[in-house]
Amino acid sequence: MRILLVTSMVPDPAGIGAMPKLVAAQLEGLREHHQVTLVSTFGEDPGQAEAAAILASDPDAFILDRAVVELLRDIV
Repeated sequence: MRILLVTSMVPDPAGIGAMPKLVAAQLEGLREHHQVTLVSTFGEDPGQAEAAAILASDPDAFILDRAVVELLRDIV
């Protein structure tokens, strides 16, 4: 099955708080039996940029920097 997973934060097993860890576990579990495309964002929290860089090497992951999105929103 093909799944599109859209998250408000980058999945990170070592992330701060529960949500990045839960999303990372969900992504890992789904990928065992399905083709998963990830669309996610990262911000300024510690470790998010590093986790995004790791995921960005995956051709099925599309990671957006929230700072760039905010900049584009101001331009438009």
